[in-house]
Amino acid sequence: MNNVFVYCEIDKFTVEEVSYELLTKGRKLANELGVQLEAIAAGSGITGKVEKDILSYGVDKLHVFDAPGLYPYTSKPHTSILVNLFKQEQPQICLMGATVIGRDLGPRVSSSLTSGLTADCTALEIGDYDDKKTGKHYEGLLYQIRPAFGGNIVATIVNPDNRPQMATVRSGVMKAEKVAEYYNGEIVYEDVAKFVPETDYVVRVIERHVEKAANNLKGAPIIVAGGYGVGSKEGFDLLRKLADELHGEVGEPRRRRRRLLRARPANRADGRHGTPQGVHRLRHQRRYPARGGHERERHRHLNQHRPRCTDQPTGRLRDYGQRGRSCPQND
Repeated sequence: MNNVFVYCEIDKFTVEEVSYELLTKGRKLANELGVQLEAIAAGSGITGKVEKDILSYGVDKLHVFDAPGLYPYTSKPHTSILVNLFKQEQPQICLMGATVIGRDLGPRVSSSLTSGLTADCTALEIGDYDDKKTGKHYEGLLYQIRPAFGGNIVATIVNPDNRPQMATVRSGVMKAEKVAEYYNGEIVYEDVAKFVPETDYVVRVIERHVEKAANNLKGAPIIVAGGYGVGSKEGFDLLRKLADELHGEVGEPRRRRRRLLRARPANRADGRHGTPQGVHRLRHQRRYPARGGHERERHRHLNQHRPRCTDQPTGRLRDYGQRGRSCPQND
């Protein structure tokens, strides 16, 4: 009762790295609260293959759900497992990875239990909270810390009344540390039929095709990325040059090829947003919000290569090309 739970994401017989990171953090939170750390492992044929690794991160109790329909992952069976188990065990905290599976499973469980959920947390802490509106004092709440408003501020979110307090965390944010190679934790092999009705196996995965990532972004010390704001191929060449310089600064071999991530195409067929003119317009719309201000700047930009003349003593440029007239010096 009122323990800390971690949902372990399992790919066939391999526990994902983010689950080990959450088990490490969960162990620290459980120690601070004076409760137990419990873990959930669900899959097909995992009995005897994952228990030792999961327990070594300080898990006091491991719930194993092993049934043919639990792998590959589908939403309904795993949701029923967590919802029914949480109704039985009444945990106060539940952690899961902010992966494709966690982002699908977390909101379903939270909605079914009418509990709160904070996504993509970067830090988790235990603290007290005073509700000034009701005058209530809460002790031992989970501080769910994450960036907000585009990363401009860091928000601390609390869930005072509903349980469990749920949070998802991205892989690589926290550090995974084993407590002991042979941790003396309890293993409970649950009867899946008691938690998952047969009607939940409505979806059956016929075939899966998974390709491993070509680059290890999680382990990269520096990432250089460019989107449509770069504007052209020359802009990406500058990014590649920057990547080469940064790559040399961190002491890695220069002979290795650096790859740039492009969020959106730099040049679109309709000539908008990806071209230098489009980027110029977007910039001046932000700088000159007054009506017509960015249009004047746009015309100056588009006509900068037309014939110009400095026939006035002040040396001020006069645009003859825009009105279809020729320069007196060229007549």
